[in-house]
Amino acid sequence: MPGPGPVAQPVFDFARLAHPAVADQLELTSEQRAAVARLINERAEALAAAAADKRAEVLAAADEKLAALLNEGQRAKLATLATTQKLRFNFRGQKWDNVLDWFARQAGLALVMDQPPAGPFTYSDNREYSPT
Repeated sequence: MPGPGPVAQPVFDFARLAHPAVADQLELTSEQRAAVARLINERAEALAAAAADKRAEVLAAADEKLAALLNEGQRAKLATLATTQKLRFNFRGQKWDNVLDWFARQAGLALVMDQPPAGPFTYSDNREYSPT
C-alpha cells in the first residue's frame, strides 16, 4: 500500500490583504489598502461572471495584481504570514463549489469533483485552523 501523498505547502490567499490585521502586519499604506479593496471587488465580479473552468485563471490573475501592490519588505513579511496562516470561516448560504474551491486554495490543492453537493452551505466557527 503506498504511503500518503505529498503534504501541500500553505498558500497565501491574497484576499486576506483586505483584512485589517493582515494589512497592519504588512504595514500597507492607505493607497495600498484602497487598491486592495478595488482589486478584491474586481475579482469578485470577474469570478461571478466566469465559467467554472476559468475561475482558477481569474484567481491567479487577481493574485498577481494584488502581489504587485507589495514592496520588497512587505513580500518578505508575507512569506512569513503564508507559512503561519490560520483560517477562520463563516459561510452563510454559499454555493458548495465556491466553499470547496476556497478550502482547496487555502491548502494549496486543486479541487477535482464531478458535481458539488446540492443546496447551500452554511457554517460558522470562531476557532482558527491551519490550511492542512
